[in-house]
Amino acid sequence: MSDNNQDFNFTISPKFKVLDIQSFDDMEISEASVKSMLPEGFNAKMNIDLLPVVFNLAVINEINANDDAMTAMAAIQCVKSFANKPINIEHKRDKIVGHMINASLSEEEFDFNNNDVEAFADKTEPFYLNAFGFIYRKIFPDLAQAIIESANEDNEDYQRISTSWELASKQFKIVKGNSQKVSECEYVEQEDYEEYRAYLKRFGGAGKDKKGDRVARVFYGEVIPLGAGLTVQPAARVKGVYPVEVSKDELKIEKSVATQQKNSQNYKKDVTTNKSNILNMDEKQFQEFLKQTTEAIASVVKGDDQAKSIGLIMQETLEKHSESWKSKVEQEVEARQKTEEELESIKSENSKVAEELAQLKADMEAKASAELFNDRMNYFDNKYDLSEKENEIIASKLKDLGQEEEAFESFKSEIEVIFAHKDKEVIAKAKEEEQARIEEAVAKKLEAQNGETTEVEEAEASQETEESETEIETEEEVEANLPNGNGEGAEKQSLLEKIKESFQYKIS
Repeated sequence: MSDNNQDFNFTISPKFKVLDIQSFDDMEISEASVKSMLPEGFNAKMNIDLLPVVFNLAVINEINANDDAMTAMAAIQCVKSFANKPINIEHKRDKIVGHMINASLSEEEFDFNNNDVEAFADKTEPFYLNAFGFIYRKIFPDLAQAIIESANEDNEDYQRISTSWELASKQFKIVKGNSQKVSECEYVEQEDYEEYRAYLKRFGGAGKDKKGDRVARVFYGEVIPLGAGLTVQPAARVKGVYPVEVSKDELKIEKSVATQQKNSQNYKKDVTTNKSNILNMDEKQFQEFLKQTTEAIASVVKGDDQAKSIGLIMQETLEKHSESWKSKVEQEVEARQKTEEELESIKSENSKVAEELAQLKADMEAKASAELFNDRMNYFDNKYDLSEKENEIIASKLKDLGQEEEAFESFKSEIEVIFAHKDKEVIAKAKEEEQARIEEAVAKKLEAQNGETTEVEEAEASQETEESETEIETEEEVEANLPNGNGEGAEKQSLLEKIKESFQYKIS
């Protein structure tokens, strides 16, 4: 088994027998019977990497082994949505091996036509939900071969591979009873819904109520198809996945009424070759084909010479057109190669765009981080009168803090406690209060000098003046330690800028 098929879990008998056209005819599954399911303009030659398959996906109005069912109206509403949904292995959604392109409804098991789904609206008896799709033959050749093997009635693994639906639905009703048919079961009343919901297998129940009656759910309303899974144990009463043999080019030669006989008797002869593509004939087969054709023509013309002449004309014509057909095939191959090259180019361009977008995103995130860091540093610089070392400590903490606002608020609270004495507003308020006390002392001293106080008051004033002078000197010292708009303050601002620049958040 190849590397591409290493996750393929089915075990198929090694006894191989290629399914031929007659085998398909025996199964009554051919291109003609599913032609209405094929997409318009489908070209088999340009899709040799795909294996067309048909299968019964589910039985409507019937409870399956998982105790699930679907009403006719729900099936009508969702059946066409199976188109373009994936086909996987055993419901492993990452093991995609193909896809569906159409789905329909039918009363007969092997009716794979694109029937009128609205005609099934009033059906209460079980009927089939069918699908048409492709298996990626080129990617999973062993799987494709296994499907062909399992569709052969003479093979011991006949109908071993089947399918099972995958759905999503929020709405379902609960029924109880011992029949597989939904119509023969009883719907559970709304007041008993919670009790019977617990009996369902889907929610951990045993699938039966206290009386031993089977309990199942019936999907209705909006049902969304999610795909199909190839499985050896389908939940529904369905069997088999069947390959579809796309008809090869057939050469048909029809002879109308012949009026060559003297007695004016009419002859009519239809000559049809074996079902084989002329392009696939070797020289021996081609000559045999011409011989048979010439003999057939001889039965409706005057003589052998005329038959041989017509045969020669046919040979030349067929050889001429054979070259033309070969040329067209080569053109199709070249067109496909060109398309694949263009796809690779597009993939390459998309990769470059993705890299550029990733770099742009990284640059924007770095710029945002730098701006956020600067804003936070500016906040502490505006609020506190900090030294160079203190600013470096805060900057280091901010660098490791992250961008969460909650973390920053917590950090601010810690700094408010640690540097409460360096809060610029607190310092300014203390300065104002000290200035007020000085002004008050000076006023008292002036009042004593003007003789408006008694000697005792003068003594007290003198004493107060001395205290005031002491306070003034203290104030001058305080003022000497307070920053101003020049010198030291300017230097401190420069240091803050250096701290911001030391953290590599900026974008060149």
